[in-house]
Amino acid sequence: MFTFHNYVSIFSGLLLILSAITILLFPPKFGNFFYGICTKLTMKNKASWYAGQKFFAVAIFITGIIFLVLGGLKIDDNIPPFAMFAILFICWFLSKIIVHKILAGKFAASDKK
Repeated sequence: MFTFHNYVSIFSGLLLILSAITILLFPPKFGNFFYGICTKLTMKNKASWYAGQKFFAVAIFITGIIFLVLGGLKIDDNIPPFAMFAILFICWFLSKIIVHKILAGKFAASDKK
């Protein structure tokens, strides 16, 4: 029998992938706080803003794939819901750190010129 709670990881993964595709196809305008990634570094200029949105969308896409795999393999049946939420939070937090490091390396060099 189909029940939503048995497939939460798959639906979460699909939602994350859909969000990533939405950000890639319809990138948020510069300074938009509603969706996308908004950090001190992405708010510097439009170039860092749009690069940050692309990198973050890729990170969200990868997180969605992770959740699809966890749900598809039924690995998440043995993982408590709090741990699944922790995995999502950690992936989200790591993606922000990775995007920040990439942008810092890419745009710090242009700031020194």
